[in-house]
Amino acid sequence: MLTKAEETARAGYDMIGFDRSTLAAEENVRQTKEDVEAIKSINADVLVVPVRMSAKTWMPWRRLNPNR
Repeated sequence: MLTKAEETARAGYDMIGFDRSTLAAEENVRQTKEDVEAIKSINADVLVVPVRMSAKTWMPWRRLNPNR
């Protein structure tokens, strides 16, 4: 899942949401922190939003520059 989020950050999206709700609480927090750090290292301006989704585990929202 993180690979998709990293690809999305590189593609210029300014907000990425993902779901870690299937994990135990402690593991969810640990992985979320790691994921946010990894994504922010690619694009410090991207907003990373943990969200609960039914069928998807990540969601690109919109691009900063749609011409990219």
